[in-house]
Amino acid sequence: MEDPLIKILKQFSIEDAKYVEYNLDRQFLALKENPKPVGLVIANALISYQLTMPGERYWELFAKKVNSFNDLYDFVKKYNPRFLSNKLKRLERFKPYIDIIEQNREHYYENMVALNKFLAKIMNQNIYDKTIVFSIKMFAYAMRALGYKFKPFPFEIAIPLDYRLKKINPDLNYWFYVSKQTNIPPLHIDSLIWPIFRIKNLPKKFALLKEYLSNL
Repeated sequence: MEDPLIKILKQFSIEDAKYVEYNLDRQFLALKENPKPVGLVIANALISYQLTMPGERYWELFAKKVNSFNDLYDFVKKYNPRFLSNKLKRLERFKPYIDIIEQNREHYYENMVALNKFLAKIMNQNIYDKTIVFSIKMFAYAMRALGYKFKPFPFEIAIPLDYRLKKINPDLNYWFYVSKQTNIPPLHIDSLIWPIFRIKNLPKKFALLKEYLSNL
């Protein structure tokens, strides 16, 4: 018997995920309104955990208030204070590499798998860790906000496994399997699932996905 989520997601495509990302994801819309250097966006993504507010609101505030690395220090102290010492240490670890990424942003946009590995190495983490792969997603959003054309996410990069996705299935291998069966990269699957409860007047296939997720 076919997995019900796979059956529903087979009705979608990368183009559907692209539509959601460009038109409905408030994190991208915030960066589109106030584009930022990609290194600064990655730095914020690396500390985007244990937030005290919805992620959409956090990124909207970031886009409005942060224009430099020094701004980010002040911002995290005020708006992202949980585990503050750990987050400040993560910023310090990343800081020496921010210019390297900025100078090579086009290379990394063409080779997001390489950026995935580079971030994991410098942060001493696994390439599948949630903050690492989420940073890739936000890096791509930052590039699009700067005017670069859309590039699909690579199939090799994992989905950011947060509590909502863990309710469906906590095993990353399951999500790679879903990706393979639906021909949608994991980060684009995240885009289809993550904002689904905030979309009104849903087309039928989105409504089916929302109904399935609501009943879990």
